[in-house]
Amino acid sequence: IYELKTKFASIKEIVELSSKQNDADIPNIYNFISKWYSDIENYAPADVCIDDHIALIMFSSGTTGLPKGVMLTHRNFNTRRAITLEPSCIYEPKTKVTLGVLPFFHLFGLNTVITGLVHGRMVVVIEKFDPILYLSCLEKYKIETISAAPAIVQLLAKSPLVDRFNLSHVKDLVVGSAPLSRTLEEAVKRRLPIKYVRQGYSMTEGTATFVTVPPNTERLGSCGKLYPTVIGVVKDIETGENLGPLKSGELCFKGNIIMKGYYRNEEATREAFTRDGYLKTGDIGYYDHDGYFYVIDRIKELIKYKGYQVAPAELESILIAHPKIRDVAVVGIPNVDAGELPMALVALQPNADVSENDVKTYLNRYVSAHKSLHGGVKFVGEIPRNSLGKINRKEIKALAANITKSKL
Repeated sequence: IYELKTKFASIKEIVELSSKQNDADIPNIYNFISKWYSDIENYAPADVCIDDHIALIMFSSGTTGLPKGVMLTHRNFNTRRAITLEPSCIYEPKTKVTLGVLPFFHLFGLNTVITGLVHGRMVVVIEKFDPILYLSCLEKYKIETISAAPAIVQLLAKSPLVDRFNLSHVKDLVVGSAPLSRTLEEAVKRRLPIKYVRQGYSMTEGTATFVTVPPNTERLGSCGKLYPTVIGVVKDIETGENLGPLKSGELCFKGNIIMKGYYRNEEATREAFTRDGYLKTGDIGYYDHDGYFYVIDRIKELIKYKGYQVAPAELESILIAHPKIRDVAVVGIPNVDAGELPMALVALQPNADVSENDVKTYLNRYVSAHKSLHGGVKFVGEIPRNSLGKINRKEIKALAANITKSKL
C-alpha cells in the first residue's frame, strides 16, 4: 500500500491505523498518541471551523441520476447528535440492543449505529443482508424496535419465512430511506405485534432526517413532524411560493443539518437550493393542520398522462397489497398521443397464477380512469432495487423500454 503513494499523485498521505509502534517514516496512530501522551499540557488541537470543515463526504444513492458527493460538516453532525438526545426524536426509546442491517455508506444505516452509541446501546451488525440471518437476529437478540427500509417491511409483511421465527417481542417499527405505503403499514401490523409504525423522512443532504413521527405515537401515511432546529416549507413547483396546509408542492428544508454542498460541483450545489436558502428535495408532498408531513412521490417520477399527473408510488402502494404480488414497480412509457402510459412491472409470489387483466381489474377498483395501467402489465422475476431496497428507477425505465421495443 505504501508504494501506491509514489504511483498516484492524488494520494497526499497514508496513515497507518495501528496500535503498534512503527519506526518507519509513515504517520501512525500509535506514534501520534504516544508523542503527546507524556506532554499533554502542551498539546494544542487543530483550529477547526465546525461550520466549514468537512467531517464526512457521503454519496447520494443515484437512483434517478448520477451519485453526488455530499459534504457534511462538523456542525451538521453535532446538530444531528443533539437531536438524537431529544425525547421527541428518539428512534428507539427504551431498547437495549440495536440491529444494524442497512449499509453504512448510507446515512440511515450509519446513523443507526451512531444513535446506538450515543445512547449506550449494544449494536449488532449484519455484514450482508440475508432474510433468514436477519430474522434470526431479531429473534436471538429480542429486538424490540426495528429500524428498516420499506423493502424489509415488505419482507416482514409478506414473506412466509417470518412464520418460522418468534418475533412476539417486536413493539415498534421505524421506517426510512423511502416512503412506506399505507397498505404495507397496515399489513405489517396485522402480521406482527407492532404497536407503533413510525416513519421518518430523510436525505443524505440533510445529515439524514428532517422529520419523524414522535415515539409512542403514529399517524397513518405520515413521515412525521419537523425535528428541532429544522424549518420546513412546501413550495409551489411552478412559482416557488410557499403553500399552506394540505396543498401539494415541493418539500424544502433549512437548518444546521443541511449539507455544505456537493463535492467539486458548484453548479449542482446552486441548483439544490432555493433563492431563499432552502434545500430542494425533489419530492412532492404536503403537511396537515397538525404539522405532520406526507410524501407523495418524486417530481421526476411523475407520469404525465394526457395532462394528468400520475404518481407511481400511489399505484405501487395499491398493487403491493394484492396477496399474490410479491413486488411491483410502475413506470411511464412514451406514447405519441398520451405523452406517457402507466405500465406495471410485477413480480409474483411463488406459484401464483395471475393474469394481466387480473392486475388491471384489481387496481381499477381503487383509482380513477387516468391512473389505470394503460401501458399494460409485464411479469418479471425480480424488481431491480439498490442496496438500500429502493426501486432503481433507471433500471426500471431501461427494462420497460426493452420490453416495449421487443413488442414492435
